Amino acid sequence: MKFLTTLMLLFCFTNAGKAQEYLRDILGRPIRELSFVDVMGSPFANDEFLKGNVILNNDDEYENVPLKYNTYNDELYFKNAKDEMLLSFVIPVKWFKLAGQTYLNGFPEIDNFTKNSFYSLLAGNKIKLLFKSYKTILESRPYNSPHAEKRFESNKAYFILKE
Repeated sequence: MKFLTTLMLLFCFTNAGKAQEYLRDILGRPIRELSFVDVMGSPFANDEFLKGNVILNNDDEYENVPLKYNTYNDELYFKNAKDEMLLSFVIPVKWFKLAGQTYLNGFPEIDNFTKNSFYSLLAGNKIKLLFKSYKTILESRPYNSPHAEKRFESNKAYFILKE
């Protein structure tokens, strides 16, 4: 009987340890399918996943995470290690580093950009030089064509922020 009780306790502690390991994983939610069937090009800064670092708003830090930055929706995605699924972060991202660039958010709203928009910090402490790369959908109708063509167009903007 003591052996059975010891075995049950050992099993409970083993499962509790596994549950704690799972909670340390990045929390993500599946994203709706990104289908731009009639749009030429890609909404992503890079079509392939790149390893990067992420700090979330709760100060959790993750390194060497496979990331993709959607510059059309201004969202960061990561690849789930278990099933290779594309996920978005449940906890908002404070900043991330990808391909040698550091992207931050929390800056004042301007034009079509919100406080959640990510900017690349180029220089500065009290006076910051920010770079914003984003994509829009450009629709054009070729001459004598009944159908419009849509494509992603890359745009760039620079901002100076004085704090």
